[in-house]
Amino acid sequence: MGFAYLFVGRSQDAVASFRNALQFDPGFGPAINGLCGAQALAKKAGDAVETCLRAAINEPDSAAPQYFLGVAYMDLGETEKALSALQEAARIEPRTARTYVGLGFAYLKLKNYQEALKHFEHARKLDVKANHALLGLGVTYAQLKDYETAEEILRAAVSSDPDNPIAQFNLGIVCLARRNRDCALSQYNRLKTMDDSLAKTLFSTIFRERVVDASTYKP
Repeated sequence: MGFAYLFVGRSQDAVASFRNALQFDPGFGPAINGLCGAQALAKKAGDAVETCLRAAINEPDSAAPQYFLGVAYMDLGETEKALSALQEAARIEPRTARTYVGLGFAYLKLKNYQEALKHFEHARKLDVKANHALLGLGVTYAQLKDYETAEEILRAAVSSDPDNPIAQFNLGIVCLARRNRDCALSQYNRLKTMDDSLAKTLFSTIFRERVVDASTYKP
């Protein structure tokens, strides 16, 4: 059941299901691997690190534990460790777009913008539907102050994934950077029904007439 829960986005239920399986067989590899991913997706980063390290030892040729280890380290703010884990995932399985998206965000956090662009673009080559790669590209160009390119890319990100509040938020910020308050307010109005916290942040940013920095974006 754990993998079925993951498939429909019910990560908390997946955690419980994999834990139940491990009560019967503590060394059951698929359950350890599944718990690693479920904990990372459920934002149980501390638990995920412990489980994913165990999963990586059990299956050294599997990229998934390294990928989710990278996700967990990112959530903990340990970007260098995240980078190392994601690089190992890419070495094991070099054709998975999500790994390069993760690497892009790690480099973005480290303010290595050229490496971030390279990895987001590579993710898009592997999977043209990798919407988080579009988001990452838009945020990176914004950090490089190429707001025209950033707006174009973020509009594409919003168009391809209209229910993503992070894309809406970042588009609003870029519109504001381009002194287009009407555009920023339009994103605010859409964001109000999606993520109240981000909507309030965008609203206060618009009316303080300041542009938030890279620390406000959420991959």
